[in-house]
Amino acid sequence: MFFAILLLALGASKCEQKTVFTPGTPFMLKFGEVASTTDKSISVALAAIKEDSRCPKEVNCIQAGRAVVELSVMEGKETAVLQLVLEGSGAASPGKSAGSYTYSLQKLDPWPVADKKTAPADYVATLLIAKTPTE
Repeated sequence: MFFAILLLALGASKCEQKTVFTPGTPFMLKFGEVASTTDKSISVALAAIKEDSRCPKEVNCIQAGRAVVELSVMEGKETAVLQLVLEGSGAASPGKSAGSYTYSLQKLDPWPVADKKTAPADYVATLLIAKTPTE
């Protein structure tokens, strides 16, 4: 939890251009970057690539594998760490809810290449953050 708060605070203090997103619209987020809504009510960081076992390009695999990313999320004063899954087939798993929003991983680039390790800094996630429907 401390790491999540620290990552969001450090990202918020940088003077470089930040990624701004609109809830309900997919957006891309690079590893280690922080994105927030225009009013800064939500901030999210791509904190870790926990797993990337997707079948590499031009390789025949028995299983498609999957990718798992960890997001650090801050909504108001609430913080959460979410692990989102993308199946090796490219299908997004159901999103995870935190606060009043649902977070889902739509895509993760780059796709693995055989015999080449992808550095965390090279990853870019396409995320969709949408208001969680009320029943």
